[in-house]
Amino acid sequence: MSNVAVRRARPADAPAIARVQAAVYHETYEGIVPRAALERYTQAAQTDAWRDWIGRNRASVLLVAESAEAGVVGYAGANPLPGGAYNAELSAIYVLAAWRGQGIGRALMRGAVRRLLRLGCRSLMLWVMAENRVALAVYQRWGGHVTAERMWAGGAAYGAEVVEMAVVWPDLAGLRAALEQARANFVVSPNR
Repeated sequence: MSNVAVRRARPADAPAIARVQAAVYHETYEGIVPRAALERYTQAAQTDAWRDWIGRNRASVLLVAESAEAGVVGYAGANPLPGGAYNAELSAIYVLAAWRGQGIGRALMRGAVRRLLRLGCRSLMLWVMAENRVALAVYQRWGGHVTAERMWAGGAAYGAEVVEMAVVWPDLAGLRAALEQARANFVVSPNR
């Protein structure tokens, strides 16, 4: 595998993030989410939203995994959650199918956790669709615990009942330590 660098996203990355989002949504959620919901996620439909989000959300974390030959192959987004039971939420972590199994998701998570700790966050949660068993297994392998279920809010518009599960890490520093122990063939670049 060639080197993959993890770095902060820039507004110019919006089309590539949108491309990854659309591809991963279709690869992962086909058969879980109604087709009409999936059809909303195209690179064209998401690019402006990502460009706007990157420009507005300086206090949030948005990282990309970039390969010299393939460009952006994954991304992760996280936000502080002031006042909640968990004070940060991982809103997305996506890696293109052809690049999975190489530690890129772990590197994105590690970078997001590092930045969240610098922002003063001490715990983390995320919502994952219950039928996304591969992602759920990864989060559990990283030490996450399932604590709750809810219906996916996006499903109601399409008459679908899709269950999401809350995965939590009460100790963000402990998660960082666990992720740091894993070695990989890429660089996490803190200043790029």
